[in-house]
Amino acid sequence: RVTATGAKGTLVKQLSPEMNIAIEGDQILVTRPTDSDRHRALHGLTRTLVANMVTGVSAGYSKILNVT
Repeated sequence: RVTATGAKGTLVKQLSPEMNIAIEGDQILVTRPTDSDRHRALHGLTRTLVANMVTGVSAGYSKILNVT
Protein backbone atom coordinates (compact mmCIF):
# COMPACT_ATOMS: atom_id res chain seq x y z
CA ARG A 1 0.00 0.00 0.00
CA VAL A 2 1.39 3.35 -1.07
CA THR A 3 0.21 6.66 0.38
CA ALA A 4 1.14 10.00 -1.19
CA THR A 5 0.33 13.19 0.70
CA GLY A 6 0.87 16.72 -0.55
CA ALA A 7 -0.63 20.18 -0.86
CA LYS A 8 -3.40 18.93 -3.17
CA GLY A 9 -4.56 16.09 -0.92
CA THR A 10 -3.85 12.43 -0.19
CA LEU A 11 -3.89 9.40 -2.48
CA VAL A 12 -3.77 5.77 -1.32
CA LYS A 13 -3.26 2.84 -3.70
CA GLN A 14 -2.79 -0.88 -3.11
CA LEU A 15 -0.09 -2.01 -5.53
CA SER A 16 1.18 -5.47 -6.41
CA PRO A 17 2.93 -7.14 -3.46
CA GLU A 18 5.39 -8.69 -5.92
CA MET A 19 7.15 -5.35 -6.42
CA ASN A 20 9.56 -3.95 -3.82
CA ILE A 21 8.99 -0.25 -3.10
CA ALA A 22 11.46 1.61 -0.90
CA ILE A 23 12.28 5.22 -0.05
CA GLU A 24 15.98 6.10 -0.10
CA GLY A 25 16.71 9.72 0.65
CA ASP A 26 14.51 11.79 -1.66
CA GLN A 27 13.91 8.98 -4.16
CA ILE A 28 11.31 6.24 -4.37
CA LEU A 29 12.80 3.01 -5.72
CA VAL A 30 10.72 0.28 -7.35
CA THR A 31 12.55 -2.98 -7.93
CA ARG A 32 11.43 -6.31 -9.36
CA PRO A 33 12.35 -9.74 -8.02
CA THR A 34 13.06 -11.36 -11.43
CA ASP A 35 13.36 -10.43 -15.11
CA SER A 36 10.28 -12.40 -16.15
CA ASP A 37 7.87 -10.73 -18.56
CA ARG A 38 5.23 -10.37 -15.84
CA HIS A 39 7.60 -8.71 -13.38
CA ARG A 40 8.97 -6.40 -16.07
CA ALA A 41 5.44 -5.26 -16.93
CA LEU A 42 4.47 -4.82 -13.27
CA HIS A 43 7.68 -2.87 -12.65
CA GLY A 44 6.85 -0.28 -15.30
CA LEU A 45 3.21 -0.04 -14.24
CA THR A 46 4.08 0.35 -10.55
CA ARG A 47 6.73 2.98 -11.24
CA THR A 48 4.31 5.00 -13.39
CA LEU A 49 1.45 4.77 -10.88
CA VAL A 50 3.68 5.96 -8.03
CA ALA A 51 5.07 8.83 -10.14
CA ASN A 52 1.54 9.90 -11.12
CA MET A 53 0.42 9.80 -7.49
CA VAL A 54 3.29 12.06 -6.43
CA THR A 55 2.58 14.49 -9.28
CA GLY A 56 -1.13 14.52 -8.46
CA VAL A 57 -0.72 15.45 -4.81
CA SER A 58 2.07 17.96 -5.34
CA ALA A 59 1.44 19.86 -8.59
CA GLY A 60 -1.96 18.56 -9.64
CA TYR A 61 -2.96 17.74 -13.18
CA SER A 62 -3.85 19.97 -16.07
CA LYS A 63 -4.88 19.38 -19.64
CA ILE A 64 -4.47 22.03 -22.31
CA LEU A 65 -7.08 21.95 -25.03
CA ASN A 66 -6.23 23.58 -28.35
CA VAL A 67 -9.27 24.42 -30.45
CA THR A 68 -8.53 25.31 -34.04
